[in-house]
Amino acid sequence: MQVQTSARFKQMAIRSVLSILMFIITYIVLVAIAIGITIVLGYLGFLLLSVKIHFITIMLALALMASGVFTLVFLVKFIFKKHHSDRSNLVRIKKEEHPALFAVIDDVVKEVGTHFPKRVYLSADINASVFYNSTFWSMIFPVRKNLQVGVGLINAVSATELKAILAHEFGHFSQRSMKVGSYVYNVNQVIHNMLFDNQGYGTALSGWANVSGYFSITSAIAVKIIEAIQYILRKVYVVVNLNYLALSREMEFHADAVAAHVTGPTPLISSLLRLSLADETFSSVLGYYGDRIQQNITCKNVYPQHSWMLNFIATENSLEIKHDLPQLNVDEMGRFNKSKLVIKDQWSSHPSTEDRVKHLKALGLPDREEDHSPATALLQDPVAVQERFTQQLFKQVEYTTAPEVMETNRFIEDYTNTYHEGSLPLFYNGYYNKKFTGIETPIEADVALTTSLEPAMLFNDKAVEMITAVATLEADMGLIKQIGTGDTTVKTFDYDGVRYTVKDCLSLLEQLEKEITALKEAVAAHDQKICSSFFALAKETGNEDALQKQYSTYEQVHGNYERRMALHTNITSQLDFLQHTTPYETIESNLAALKPAEKELKAEIELLLHDSTHQADLTPDMKDSLEQYVNNTSPYFIEKEYKDETLGLLMKALGEYENWLAATVVQVKRSLLQFQAEMVREEKMVEV
Repeated sequence: MQVQTSARFKQMAIRSVLSILMFIITYIVLVAIAIGITIVLGYLGFLLLSVKIHFITIMLALALMASGVFTLVFLVKFIFKKHHSDRSNLVRIKKEEHPALFAVIDDVVKEVGTHFPKRVYLSADINASVFYNSTFWSMIFPVRKNLQVGVGLINAVSATELKAILAHEFGHFSQRSMKVGSYVYNVNQVIHNMLFDNQGYGTALSGWANVSGYFSITSAIAVKIIEAIQYILRKVYVVVNLNYLALSREMEFHADAVAAHVTGPTPLISSLLRLSLADETFSSVLGYYGDRIQQNITCKNVYPQHSWMLNFIATENSLEIKHDLPQLNVDEMGRFNKSKLVIKDQWSSHPSTEDRVKHLKALGLPDREEDHSPATALLQDPVAVQERFTQQLFKQVEYTTAPEVMETNRFIEDYTNTYHEGSLPLFYNGYYNKKFTGIETPIEADVALTTSLEPAMLFNDKAVEMITAVATLEADMGLIKQIGTGDTTVKTFDYDGVRYTVKDCLSLLEQLEKEITALKEAVAAHDQKICSSFFALAKETGNEDALQKQYSTYEQVHGNYERRMALHTNITSQLDFLQHTTPYETIESNLAALKPAEKELKAEIELLLHDSTHQADLTPDMKDSLEQYVNNTSPYFIEKEYKDETLGLLMKALGEYENWLAATVVQVKRSLLQFQAEMVREEKMVEV
């Protein structure tokens, strides 16, 4: 199968070839200069010996000659460097073990028109890739590729979707023109080797310098020459890299086109849109067990639990489930992304999912008949495979006693309960999800009680979009401020369809400041309307005092949170010197200056430990470590040394203090919102 490369692909390939030629010319010039320097230094060494053969002249001559040799070695050491892919997490499989999977791979290889992989591996994660051990000589001699497929990926796609993903991976090697990418990659490896991969070389040079004072003096010559070479290579590295990354993005589009010709565009589109959710839920399952290590709870097979969570989260977010898999679309992915800021990321090797989907649809290729059966059926004994990789995922975990295995049914029950306990009622339509606090409290005691509660109006999509717009605008302004400092590589960007430069940032920010002020005023007015409506309902149902108590608790906790977090920020900023090399006297004076704020922090922690409002999220371990910190009187620095144990108490206390405060704010916020939703349910029987 021959899929024509796009005009832009050819353009990027030409630019990459030109950058390779630029590197080759630069490298030849550098080698020629290095050879000349080596000859000159060697000649100087010979002159020294010709004047008089003496211990000093012999040592200096050797040192001069070695400086030139070291410079030449620096320029050619990459030839002997081999880049091995880490295979410690991979399990090699063979055709006789999984014939159905190998049949799909064989089918893809034939349709794409490439070679069957040298080896096929399985891994635990949600990924697929084609890789090989790269050396300088792989630019000259062909290298067979290996295929890696994640069991987590197989667990999250259909049979045809997996085929499309594999076709994409092999699509990278289906055209001879794709060899350009391999050349550029290896050129980048060569430059990277000379710029950053110098540990062994540096050790050898230092060892030579330590042999004799004569050698150390002249080895400095090699260091200076190498620094000059590296300065030139850094400039070349930027040019080659930018061209390579631009080509890489086009290679992704091309590989997508290859896959679309094999399976039709829909399977690749559906899998691309789902993989982010699949990865997120897989991490959530692993995180669930990570939180239960101290309870000695483990799992025999995480993959059925991952499948369940994938569909559970999709259902909770009103996504369609089809063929037992969530179906997403671009509109749903971008529902809450209202940003008008467009920055062309020159340093990205992959186009966005949205751009890839748009490209696939623009191909206009017809869909083919799909096999919607789960891709796990392609494995000979999927349960055994899943259990093996689950064991691999947990092999580094250390339990204090023999762990208890969490069965899937129990996991589902526990996670569902925990999720719903931590979730806000559906009644609010996500209105408060992006507002960490942001519950408007009554302006005055006698709130107007005339507004009728209409959930469909108060928490409709328009209201939610208003909240999203505030969050998006704040994020956009943060990025524009960063661009305006001139510290980024961004020179131009688009905002709301208009092109801007760095010097335009200030005026644009002034404009956006007005927009966000007006938007926040509209949100505040809407929040007051919500508050008024709930108090009206509370009066009708006899819950006015109870609701007022909920608001009072929230207002108190929220207000104290702002003050207490300001104290936390003050202390962490004062401790910034710990990240740097600091004179002993400065360390002592900084720690002395910290004492007043730390005294206040300990007083706050003691108050919190006895405050009933903050007990719900206080675990025994947190309480123990916070009490240890409060009672600690040992110094952090003594006899010109940091005391890691006492510093560890401080750092741990700061982290737990911050998390504890945030958890309590969320807890009282949730309590208030659930109370309001329950009033609505009882009064109007609205689903909450």
